[in-house]
Amino acid sequence: MNYDDWTLDRLVAPADMALEHELAKNPHDLASWQAYYRLVEAAETSPESVQKKLFVLERAVQAVPRSAEMWLLYTDVAESLVEHASYYHHRSDFGVVNSVYERALLLLADNHQLWQRYLRFLTSRQQCEVTFIRRRFNRALLCLKGSVAAIWQLYLAFGEAVGGLTACHVWSKYLQYLGGVEHADGGHIVLVLAQYVQNDQYLNAIALYRAVLASSRDLPVSRLQLLNEYLEVLVDLSKTSPSASLTNHFELAVKDAIALYPDQLGPLYLQLTQFMTEQGHHAKSRHYYNQAILHCDSVRDFVMIFDAWTQFEESRLTELSEAVENNNTDEAAILDALASLDFRMNYLDNLISNRPFLLNDMMIRKDPNNLDHWFQRIDLHKDNLDKVLPTYAQALTQINPLKAHSGTSNTLPKLWINYARVYSSRDDWKTANLIFSKSVTSTFRSVDELVDLYIEWTESNLSAPFKDADTKALYIVQQVLFENKSKDELHASVSKNLRLWSFYIDLLQSFIEDDEKQAENIDRVCDAYTKMIDIKIASPKTILSFASFLQLVNYNERSLAVYESGLRLFTDSELRFEIWNVYLSKAISFGLDIERTRDLFDTCLFENNGCPASLAKPFILLYSNFERDHGFVLKSLKVIKQGIKKLSDGWELAISKEQRSKILNDKFDLYTILFISVEDIETKRGLYEEAVEDSQLSLDQLIRLSDEFIDFEVQQKQISRARGLFKFICKLCNPKNNSLIRISQIWAKWETFEVDHGDEITYKEMLRFKRTVVDEFEKVSKFNEQLNPMGFVKGETVGGAKDEEEVRNPEEIDMDM
Repeated sequence: MNYDDWTLDRLVAPADMALEHELAKNPHDLASWQAYYRLVEAAETSPESVQKKLFVLERAVQAVPRSAEMWLLYTDVAESLVEHASYYHHRSDFGVVNSVYERALLLLADNHQLWQRYLRFLTSRQQCEVTFIRRRFNRALLCLKGSVAAIWQLYLAFGEAVGGLTACHVWSKYLQYLGGVEHADGGHIVLVLAQYVQNDQYLNAIALYRAVLASSRDLPVSRLQLLNEYLEVLVDLSKTSPSASLTNHFELAVKDAIALYPDQLGPLYLQLTQFMTEQGHHAKSRHYYNQAILHCDSVRDFVMIFDAWTQFEESRLTELSEAVENNNTDEAAILDALASLDFRMNYLDNLISNRPFLLNDMMIRKDPNNLDHWFQRIDLHKDNLDKVLPTYAQALTQINPLKAHSGTSNTLPKLWINYARVYSSRDDWKTANLIFSKSVTSTFRSVDELVDLYIEWTESNLSAPFKDADTKALYIVQQVLFENKSKDELHASVSKNLRLWSFYIDLLQSFIEDDEKQAENIDRVCDAYTKMIDIKIASPKTILSFASFLQLVNYNERSLAVYESGLRLFTDSELRFEIWNVYLSKAISFGLDIERTRDLFDTCLFENNGCPASLAKPFILLYSNFERDHGFVLKSLKVIKQGIKKLSDGWELAISKEQRSKILNDKFDLYTILFISVEDIETKRGLYEEAVEDSQLSLDQLIRLSDEFIDFEVQQKQISRARGLFKFICKLCNPKNNSLIRISQIWAKWETFEVDHGDEITYKEMLRFKRTVVDEFEKVSKFNEQLNPMGFVKGETVGGAKDEEEVRNPEEIDMDM
């Protein structure tokens, strides 16, 4: 820029004299200076105009030094001088512009607009002056008050453009401005970390990573991702600058991460062991491999860690082998290497052989209440008693009885039982009994599990070789059944368990062979059965077993009393049926008095609390056969007739369709048996008449009975009665109903009957009757069709044609003899 031609004559035109005189009078009038500048600005663009602008603005800022407007105009004109210039060729011109900004900012240091324009000018046109620009940014941040977001935006953009240490410096200062890790935006923190890593500022990155991971603030990325990045930074730094402190940082970072992310235990431990291996800390690698195996809780992590461990050991063996092969001079070193090689081979063999045990340990850690894992561990130690017994004790200590579960048939009582068997198999009965006594006081989810233990405890003592083993075994069950004072609901309910009582009774019955105490043992069995009935836990099977036992020892009369007590005990018809069935059969087999037996049958069949109609048929037949076997034939028939009446009454009271259907089928069977049993013709005819008039029977059953009745009358040469029966049964259903095969068969049978026993008149009468029946059913059908939903009959069409059937001659019959 040439200042030689800047003369007063050229810079002050005659048109400017008026303003010059005014400014001479009042040089501090800002309005006059603004008017003067507008006058100059309005002139044509020429080098002289730029000079005149600078001339006016320089004088204006000297006269009014704190006018931000004039300084902004001054900087605009100054920048226009270097608008198309290159900084490398016109540094002095750029220096003039910078000096204008510097002078302005000395007076207006808190002006945001001036600072932004200055910094923007520096970063866009003088990028090579990094230190100068960075210092101006720092100065701007110190001078300005209030919001400096726009300054920081320019500063960060400048840092990214420059990169390197400058970028790291800028971002770290910005993080400090935001208030550190606890107050800074998560996105900015991530950007700062990225800048540190990109520019190999590992120490700063490590410090910031540690601060971020220790804080609780939200981040745009997951903490696990940040943690992995942190570990990668440590690994990269260890390759160039390994140190003990760096190793400690890595160890602490992984341990903290495992505590926070236990589901990432496997990958994190593998990173730690790999780091230690690369650093040459093989002992630490083995330590952390072992720690990982001892703390992992998934099969995936176990397999991952174990495979990596075995590969690590194999690589160490390879290194030792190569060392032995390459060392041909130092015998002492060779011997040491061979010893180390042998030790490491044994170590690897032991590691591989212990794999099932380590895997089982992991499964138990994952789910200590899984019984299958504990049984598997016991099976692994089955050949080592010193390991088996502590395993049983550990399992029973760690398993929660209320949460114990199994995918197979393993149960918690089975674990107690197997534990006791270890001692009993070695004749240590005292310890076995102690274990059983502890087991029955433990907590269980069901009474059946507790019962299993008592039964096994008793059977274990029965097999013991010591004297009075049977008595001691019996005492175990008697104590829990008769002297149980437990306040726990589950343990108290054992004394009412049907299975344990049945076991106790079986045990007592096994002692009856002793002739000296046979009567005493029989009484004990009877007392046990009676106790079961008294406490109301006896089942029908219990009643029948009790009676069967009494019959076995020839207490027949007493056994009948047991049946009676069972009938009083149960109210369910099905259960009472089972007892009555055996009771009546046994009463007949014992040869009781006839009247007494009849009273039993009458009680079973015809009293209010007797057997229901749906279950009465077997007892009716049994009663009938009993009378017949004793020569009372009429009484036998009377019983069947009484049974039919009972079924008729029961059908009226039955609720379900299934019960009614069964009663009708049983009733039909009784009718059939009755007809077969009666030989007197008039009596049988009377029974047939009663049967076909039974309104409860189904149509199919009535047809079958009528068919038999017709055959009976034909045999007796009663043709007219047979014809009447045909008419009776054939009018019950439409002959055109093809769904009923039996009615078609009856019509066919009637036709054959007329051919064999009738004449042309009776045959025509049969056909006429058939047509009449068809007409009646069709009229009913048409009437039903004419009914609307309200039940009214539709009106007939006036003057409509009559149906063909109505005009047909009723006497016209087609003959087909």
